[in-house]
Amino acid sequence: MPVKRRELISYRAVHGFYLLCEGRRPSVYTDGIGMVPIKRQREIDRITANWRCGQAGFDPEF
Repeated sequence: MPVKRRELISYRAVHGFYLLCEGRRPSVYTDGIGMVPIKRQREIDRITANWRCGQAGFDPEF
């Protein structure tokens, strides 16, 4: 089951991430230490969403 992009963004905001730049391909979010891209598609595969959460350093929720 895919994850909505806005759900992933709000989950990251809870962990202190904010939008760094909005590009043609991914939007880049940062917490001041690391940067993690989020695809610009409305729905993101659950496996990819969990992988990106792990890459950001917090437990995957999806």
